[in-house]
Amino acid sequence: MTIEIGGHTFSGWWIYIKTLSKMAGLYAIGCEKNKKVKLIDVGESGNIQERVKDHDRKDCWEDECKDGKIRYAHLVTPGKTKSESEGIEKEIRDKEDPPCGKE
Repeated sequence: MTIEIGGHTFSGWWIYIKTLSKMAGLYAIGCEKNKKVKLIDVGESGNIQERVKDHDRKDCWEDECKDGKIRYAHLVTPGKTKSESEGIEKEIRDKEDPPCGKE
């Protein structure tokens, strides 16, 4: 399944972290309530699945999604540099303003 997040096409919303790619790209964390998913975090990693599995912002995800279910999505970015992927992350953060990961 594909979804649009900040003008970019991700694969998701998945129930399980193990569904995420082990490749480089972006991950999106959502909270599903009443069959709607709200973006709560986005990030970039060289290994999407491993980054999400051991993420330091999991507490924020759980706080933001107390009455819902956490969902996962990814955008694999083959051929893009880390800097280009980070640019996409910044663009999505600027457009969507997810509550977790603010600096």
